[in-house]
Amino acid sequence: MKLEPDLQDRVMNKLKSLHTVPIPPGLEFEKLKGYDNPSLYTIHVGGNCKVSMEIDGSIARLRRVGTHKEIDRTP
Repeated sequence: MKLEPDLQDRVMNKLKSLHTVPIPPGLEFEKLKGYDNPSLYTIHVGGNCKVSMEIDGSIARLRRVGTHKEIDRTP
């Protein structure tokens, strides 16, 4: 899925904020239940957009960007 430039900027800004503070306030950073290996987390980007990522130690791998419904179904 190709992201619109505005959404792309918002996603990048949220992800960059993880570099300064591991869990910035207001990011709505959540661990998904039922996913321990790999450990999956989500952050809310705004509107109906959510990002899922896999975290292994100090490394976070972006998995998906999508609507809340899409990410909640298949992170």
